[in-house]
Amino acid sequence: MDKARAKGKAKNIAGRLAGAWVGLVLLAAPLASAIPGPPQDQSSTSTQSQQTPQNSNAESVKPDNPESPKIPTAKTKEPLEKLAWAMLVAGVNDEKAQKRTAAITALGAVGPQPRAVRSIEETLKDKDSYVRELAATTLGKMRARHSIPKLRNALEDNSPEVVFAAARSLWELGDRSGRDIFVEVLDGERKTSDGLVKSNLRDARRKFSSPGGLALMGAKEAAGALFGPLSYGIAAAAEFSKGKDKGASARAIAASVLATDPSEEAARELDDALQDKNWAVRAAAAEALGKLPRQGQVSQLAPLLDDDKEAVRFMAASSILRLSQVDRKRKGAAGDSVPVLAVR
Repeated sequence: MDKARAKGKAKNIAGRLAGAWVGLVLLAAPLASAIPGPPQDQSSTSTQSQQTPQNSNAESVKPDNPESPKIPTAKTKEPLEKLAWAMLVAGVNDEKAQKRTAAITALGAVGPQPRAVRSIEETLKDKDSYVRELAATTLGKMRARHSIPKLRNALEDNSPEVVFAAARSLWELGDRSGRDIFVEVLDGERKTSDGLVKSNLRDARRKFSSPGGLALMGAKEAAGALFGPLSYGIAAAAEFSKGKDKGASARAIAASVLATDPSEEAARELDDALQDKNWAVRAAAAEALGKLPRQGQVSQLAPLLDDDKEAVRFMAASSILRLSQVDRKRKGAAGDSVPVLAVR
């Protein structure tokens, strides 16, 4: 009994002491805040604030770091351009073929800038024949005449699809090095591929093997009109074929068409489409806005560099580079009274 009473008294005393201590702290807090302290070093304060969870983005945003996918805090064209290049270069060197193809498509949309052309030329030696085929096709669409020697080398590729794509691009560039290939194809001496339908089914099965895989063929027409059959158009086709958002393909095509409309109304609609719930629509809008240079357009595209879909990120980066190039040309031709309304 005595021991129990002693323990009870001890607990009672400890509780009172704890209560008194809390009361003292509460009383001392306002007094302490009222007493002026020594001036704090602003640099140390800012350093501490950057280390708080609320400002954790400040540490992750490093515009000079090529691997950082974050948008620079200083939203000027210089760091955004550097970030855009870094993202696309990292994309063409990614270990996944699907990301490499998405990056090649985006680089092709930049236009025949030397750096973009060189990056695509390097993928003509990619280990994946699908990537090499896309690279050969893209160089032709870019009108990259400096790539003719590289495309001639691609005529010796061991993949018939790559050889045919290289020959076709050379022909589009005015080079007839692949003429014999077309003659042999007509004569039936050379196989270009397993056949278009089989090739499409092969690509669909390889990337999207699922019970609804055959639905891709119905959606590829819309996707191919936007992104081309050899780019991430197959991925877009898979998105359209899901059926959850039946208006997505129409919105994406509308965004692509508006790329040729230099009106302010079209630009506003495309700005809104950058927030679309469907990634294919966002990508199409980003590509379209890259062909409609106007004041403040780069800042509208900048948030998409942090999109959760790499196709959207890559296309936004492509348009930022394209618009930055147009802006430099404008400044270089300051005496020219004819405004640049659209880039075809």
